[in-house]
Amino acid sequence: MNKSGLDLVFKPKSFMQTDKIAAGQGKSKENKVQPLMFSYGKSEKSKRTLVEVADKTQWSQPISFEAVGSIMEVTMQVKDRKEEIHLGMNVELGKGKYALTKVVTITPRFIIKNNLKEDLCFREALSNNFTQLEAGKHAPLGNLRQGQSKLLSLRMREVTSRW
Repeated sequence: MNKSGLDLVFKPKSFMQTDKIAAGQGKSKENKVQPLMFSYGKSEKSKRTLVEVADKTQWSQPISFEAVGSIMEVTMQVKDRKEEIHLGMNVELGKGKYALTKVVTITPRFIIKNNLKEDLCFREALSNNFTQLEAGKHAPLGNLRQGQSKLLSLRMREVTSRW
């Protein structure tokens, strides 16, 4: 289940043949959670998958959906920019008649929630682009700079507030 709000594309990591994108993917016109059935070919032994945000990022490192109960982070580099998109993935067994199916839930890796009674602004440290966040709301952190440290600056929405 893609809960990231991004248009994700999946393909199996093949060693002997060209990688083929899974059917039923592409640019979606609606931004809502929809399931995607995905399966490996009979000759595919590695059971590894590559992920990208359609036409926006490079393919991720190979990931596996085999370990039920696993929670992982997937990072994809934005094309032509020194930024990354971080997603979280959770692998679970389906319920009821879907008990033999693995359900992979994909969400934004970082989410900021405003528990204050006032509106906030946030941005990545040293960036000029900021996002306004209303009281009681939450928002995903989008593209982050490449590198080990991820720093976030906050300020009150008032014009006189400082970062």
